[in-house]
This record gives sequence, structure tokens and C-alpha cells, in this order.
Amino acid sequence: MFSLKIFMKYGMKVIADLHVVYGSQNGNDHSGTRDGFQEWGDSNIKDTVAVIEFLAKRYANNPSLPAIELMNEPYALGVTPNNLKSYFKSGYGAVRKYTPRAYVILSNQLRNAHPKEQHSFVGNFNHVVIDMHYYNLFLDEFRNMNVQSYALKTMTTSNSPLSFVNQTYAVVAAIAVVWYKSFLFGKNLRPRPLLN
Repeated sequence: MFSLKIFMKYGMKVIADLHVVYGSQNGNDHSGTRDGFQEWGDSNIKDTVAVIEFLAKRYANNPSLPAIELMNEPYALGVTPNNLKSYFKSGYGAVRKYTPRAYVILSNQLRNAHPKEQHSFVGNFNHVVIDMHYYNLFLDEFRNMNVQSYALKTMTTSNSPLSFVNQTYAVVAAIAVVWYKSFLFGKNLRPRPLLN
């Protein structure tokens, strides 16, 4: 990757995040869907692991690539927990085949998934991070909560794996929601602070 040379030159780090998988893991436009449907499943695991293995073999020991995320935002109503665990186990093995030090990032499922769904599963894995994307700005139940009062409290325990709660999404989403509501309701709204 040409960009990795630039990252190395300036001492920067990048995470390889598999956003698009064949069959689409969530049906969203950023997941490789052909028609808005989520079709990724058991029959796609082998090919998806092959992509992770390619990335790990080629880049996992590059000092500018400290982590590989196996899949971005699998949809809980379409990707079964058994398929996801099978894939995560195989993907973790593919990364570990080439490096013991790179972090392997596992994304929790979107919608109706418990925040700690991966905790017991990853207990024997090393250098694992659980990635959570809370789109709390779109749900009123989270309106008066910030990252510390909800996401981190529900994700972390004394013996849990590392957690990564993506705040960039929240900032972009906050601005988008405010603009959308301003347009929809004709009000001059401002984004509320995300962190105290």
C-alpha cells in the first residue's frame, strides 16, 4: 500500500478495517451490498478469511499497521452469532499466523446485540479489541448520556477485552442530525457536547 509508506514516513498509524465483504454484512451502502440486502453468511466465511489472511500476510508486521478489524458492523438480524463467531475465530487465526503483536479488532453487531456479546468468546484470544459504534444521537434513549455514562460503563469490566468506542462517528452524526433537524423543523439548532 502506497499510503502505508506515507504513514511510516510521518510516524502515523492506520487500522485496516474490512468494511466491505462479499454478500454484505449489513445491507448498508458502505458494506458492498448490491441491492440493499444483507446476504453474508456461512458460505462466505472462507472467502472473507482469505481476504484477512492476504492483508495479514502482506501488512501485519508493518509498524504503521497496529491492528486489523475483521469486519465492520455486522447486522444482528442477518448475521447469526454462530456464523460471526466462526468467522472471528478463523479470522483471528489468520492474523495470528503472521503476527502475534497486531491487534485483532472484532466489531459488535448492529441492532439488538448485547454490548458484551463478544466478551466470553474472546477470553482466550490475545491482543483483541471490541469495536462498538453507538449511534446514540439517533435514539432518544441516549439523549442525556455521553460516552462515559453509557458506552464505556456497559462495555468494560475488570477482566474484559479492550474496547474501542468510535467517537468520530458520533461527531459526524451529531452535525448531520442537527442539520437534518434544522432543515426538517426550520429551527436554528446547535450540536450538543458529546463529552464532559
